[in-house]
Amino acid sequence: MSWQPYAVPPAPPKRPPLTRAQRTGALVAGAVGFSVFSWGLALLAFSAIATVLVAIFSFVVGLARQGPVDRGTLRFVQWVEGIDGSIVGWVIVGGFLLASILLIVGFFVSQGILRGGRVNRPTAVTWSSIGIALVAGSIVGSLGGLIGSMFGWVAWVDPGVAIAVTTLSGLLSLAVTAAVGAFTWWWMAHVFRASAAD
Repeated sequence: MSWQPYAVPPAPPKRPPLTRAQRTGALVAGAVGFSVFSWGLALLAFSAIATVLVAIFSFVVGLARQGPVDRGTLRFVQWVEGIDGSIVGWVIVGGFLLASILLIVGFFVSQGILRGGRVNRPTAVTWSSIGIALVAGSIVGSLGGLIGSMFGWVAWVDPGVAIAVTTLSGLLSLAVTAAVGAFTWWWMAHVFRASAAD
């Protein structure tokens, strides 16, 4: 058998770092796109919970009508029956519609900004970033909830303090959501960046 030299496979083409426009586009797309997407998810969750509560209340009222009940249950049934069901239904339907719009807008805003920054594979960057950011955001949110519960007693000191704490928590939540989105989108843009030969 004749000896043949070992052929060294060619090295994969090097991928240059993100350009300034690509980096800026990824950061902005993540901060804006994920914030809008998160609002849509929050509204979707609220609408789903409201739907479940309506179903539970309807079930409880149906059971209460089948037999004698105590005074407290009777007051609860009367309170539920006094709610305008058509308004609640429209609110829930409107919540689902608005949530769907926000989810779609968040996705396409991300893609538009990424394309404007000439980021490679904007669809892949957006989908992968959404999945990672949702996991990271839930972890950060859980940690924030634990820290907030530790200092929740401050809200009972004074109504003004409670309002200030609630406002600060809301603003901090918005900032953290934008930061998680910006970092995740930048990371995925770096992962999917094109090679020098492309």
